[in-house]
Amino acid sequence: MGFLDLRRLRYFAAITRLGSLSAAARELNIAQPALTHHVAEIERDLGAPVLVRHQSGVRPTRLGELLARHAAEVLERVAQAERALIAEARRDSPFETLHLAIIPSLASALTPALIKGFARAMPGLDLHLIEARSGFGDRLIESGKADIAIQLVNPEEMEGEALIWETLFWITPRADFPQSVPVALETVLKTRMILPSPGNPLRRCLQAEADARGLTLEVAREVDGPDPRRQAVLAGLGTTVFGAHSVAADLLGPQLVAHPIVDPVLTRPIVMTARKDFDAGLAARIRATLVEVLAATPQVSAPK
Repeated sequence: MGFLDLRRLRYFAAITRLGSLSAAARELNIAQPALTHHVAEIERDLGAPVLVRHQSGVRPTRLGELLARHAAEVLERVAQAERALIAEARRDSPFETLHLAIIPSLASALTPALIKGFARAMPGLDLHLIEARSGFGDRLIESGKADIAIQLVNPEEMEGEALIWETLFWITPRADFPQSVPVALETVLKTRMILPSPGNPLRRCLQAEADARGLTLEVAREVDGPDPRRQAVLAGLGTTVFGAHSVAADLLGPQLVAHPIVDPVLTRPIVMTARKDFDAGLAARIRATLVEVLAATPQVSAPK
């Protein structure tokens, strides 16, 4: 019948895994109406529903559960094929290339420093940077498209030692707060905040701190990506929180001010993940280079 392709299988797998069309649309970075259209096309060709809508999201019908199982099997086989082909291609390559996935906030702040750092520490290595949000780095590794991923995690989910702990700053318009001054976390949490979607490590960090103190985290706008959040603050829609690397790289511009958050000081772990079959000795050298580059920024601390 031709109503299924890899794209639709990926879409449906994300919907059933997350239990929400809106959450799947955010993760897949596509418009929700487009996602709804693809589901409707599948249901039209099958002549039966694959999803049941309810108050808090969606769940698969019996037919949808069968489709989800097939989708998982097909996507895993495709991922296996990609890994095998990429591994074979790299064995035949005359150059040693490191495919490094990195979250957008660090990519914006650290790309020049990473290129220079690897050129100095590992001159024979060809560095290929791939911008990928937290969570996507793991998928790139699983598919064989990345060797190493630098990303954020929640401390309770961290395995092993962090590369570095990054301090967090409160970001406001200069017109409202002309000078950078330390601000208590309780004050920060009471402002109208512009934060990423639920599940994002930054959002979860602030929510956990609010819950621990019996406070309400007021999210005025959900905006993913550091630059869109910066633009939203510039437009006067609220305040946000950035990590030290974004602040130190002067990505805010003259119209925004970064305030140290105190009582308590907030830090978040930046971690490195490597392919399971990646050479352990090379991974250790890469880790040391990453720590050196990340630690060169003020307001970060050594691994705890």
